[in-house]
Amino acid sequence: MRILVVLFILTVLPSTTVWSQTFEEMAQSSLDKMKPKYSQLNNANIEIKVRKQGSAMAASYTWWSVFRKPAKRKYYVKLNKEVSGNYICFEFDHLSPTSQDGVMAHELAHIDLFHSFNFFGFMKFIIGQALPNGLRRSERATDIRTIKNGLGLELRAWSKETREAFESSSDRPLPTKFSKRYLTPSEIDSVIKTLPSIYPQ
Repeated sequence: MRILVVLFILTVLPSTTVWSQTFEEMAQSSLDKMKPKYSQLNNANIEIKVRKQGSAMAASYTWWSVFRKPAKRKYYVKLNKEVSGNYICFEFDHLSPTSQDGVMAHELAHIDLFHSFNFFGFMKFIIGQALPNGLRRSERATDIRTIKNGLGLELRAWSKETREAFESSSDRPLPTKFSKRYLTPSEIDSVIKTLPSIYPQ
C-alpha cells in the first residue's frame, strides 16, 4: 500500500503541479525573463494584470504616472484570459513559450518608451495615438524597438505563429486592420538584417 502511495505522489503530484501553473504565473515567468533585456526598466514597477475582456495583451500606465517621475510610476501588462473565437490563438496561454516571450517583449517595449517620457512626452504620445494611423505607427515602431533590444527572433515567432494559427482556424488571413498594424515575419527579418551586431549572420 505504501508503495502505491509513493507512486501516486511521484506521478500524479508532479503533473498536478505543472497543471497548477496559473495563467498569472506563466505570464510572470515571461515578464521576469524579458524585463532584464530593457536596461531602462531596472527600477520600473510593472505588474501583470489578468482580465476577461479587451485585447489579448496590452501595456498601460496609471493615469497619475503622467505627472510623476519614472521611478514613481506604475505600469501594467494586461492579459485577456477569455479571448474568443478564431482570435483565441492570441491568448497568452495558447502561445508557444518563444511566442509568449516575443509578445511580452513587445509590451515591455511599450513600457520602455513610457518610462522615457516626461509630462510633455506623454502628452505628445497621447495626441499622436489619436491621429489617423497613429496606433499603427506606434505599434510598428514598438516592434522595431523590440527588435533593436535583441528580441527580434522571439517577436518573429509570435508574428508567424499567430498569423498561421488564425488562418488555419478561420480559413482566411488575419484581417488587414490587425495584420498591417504589426510587422510581418518578413518585415521583422528585414529589420534584423540591418542589425548584424545584434543578430550575427
